[in-house]
Amino acid sequence: SIPSAIIFIFGITGNLAIIITMIRYHKTKSKERFFCLIGNLAGYDIFILLFSMTLKMTNYFITWPFGSFLCHIYNGFQSYFMAGSAITMTFMALEHYRVVIKEVNAYSKSSGKIIITVVIALTASICACPSIIYSKYVSHSESSVKCFIQFFQDLNQDKIVWQTYRNCRYVIFYLFPLIVVVTTYFQMLLTLNRYSRTSLAEYHLTKVKEQKNIMKMILYTNVTFVICWTPYFMYGFIVYFNHTVDDGIQLHRLIRVACELIAYINSAIHPFIYAKY
Repeated sequence: SIPSAIIFIFGITGNLAIIITMIRYHKTKSKERFFCLIGNLAGYDIFILLFSMTLKMTNYFITWPFGSFLCHIYNGFQSYFMAGSAITMTFMALEHYRVVIKEVNAYSKSSGKIIITVVIALTASICACPSIIYSKYVSHSESSVKCFIQFFQDLNQDKIVWQTYRNCRYVIFYLFPLIVVVTTYFQMLLTLNRYSRTSLAEYHLTKVKEQKNIMKMILYTNVTFVICWTPYFMYGFIVYFNHTVDDGIQLHRLIRVACELIAYINSAIHPFIYAKY
């Protein structure tokens, strides 16, 4: 579709530009852990658009054409890259919080970058495991092929496990990052305001201003995250608790596709926020 193509082009181009910039200036800002996390987030956004969005839109409009192996990988990719993106944003807030609270005029350099990257990747992998293990590929004929996640054959058991799984995804991918960012943001704001009142040195005041600009970037990144992903999670809860919602009905199908496209817009907007700050 045209909307998904626009999101794909802007998202891939913008995030690639961010990564290229990080590589090009690897001897300066990219040595800082915070800017390394920005590069990681850009990478996750690229993979979300490349694999999650494109395969999902294909699966919506035609029968699954990619076979059994890619069915398992596809479901795992969605959870892995969503978790990686959300956890990276959480680490961005925590890293900047650490810097502001510890010392307003210094960033730790390259130490810990690899460890943080590995921790994020491993955590995202754990989140993706259920989606990979319980993926089902069912082929009745060439025109009737389905790729989906099913925990149990018994519908009641499957429903209970799906509710638990959905709630865990909601907490990990949405609620937890939001709570961390809001909490650290207000703590950083109080700390920087205190620096502004007590420090008369122009150097420190300049650093405070720089830190506030980065705080704005974190805030806008997460506001965009909330705006884009709220419809997706809300629709999921509505579908679960309202059994009259049928994905086979064209209107409901269009609403679902629209909610997911709005969620993917988040990955395309990030580079523009980075560029401003």
